[in-house]
Amino acid sequence: EAEEANTSLIGFVGAPFTLAAYTIEGKSSKHCLRTKKMMMADDDGSSKAMTAFLDKLATMIGNYGCHQIECGAQVVQVFESWAHQLSPKQFEQFGKPAAQKAIKIIKEKYPDVPVIYFANGGSSYLELQR
Repeated sequence: EAEEANTSLIGFVGAPFTLAAYTIEGKSSKHCLRTKKMMMADDDGSSKAMTAFLDKLATMIGNYGCHQIECGAQVVQVFESWAHQLSPKQFEQFGKPAAQKAIKIIKEKYPDVPVIYFANGGSSYLELQR
């Protein structure tokens, strides 16, 4: 139908860190304290729960992006709405690898479909987003 209407159909998926934060916090959170506590535990080696959770989410999100393409999406946007909660170091350690994995899954199956990554509030680490 989108092609007949001379318009593009854009798929949309939440990025792994954003979905992890919503899940861990249980709701929208001003400071994401539980999520940051999990990241700190990963960082100091006392737990790898955050990394494992992000990895699982990335796989599911990548597969869901592929499903949206199979249903007609001509472009997929990966939206990191909670990127502003991450420092540049945290983005590099947690946000970026998980988002890259989700995008890689989509691009491996559909190399010609554009994927847009948007990190809301991520201008402080714009260079790291490449």
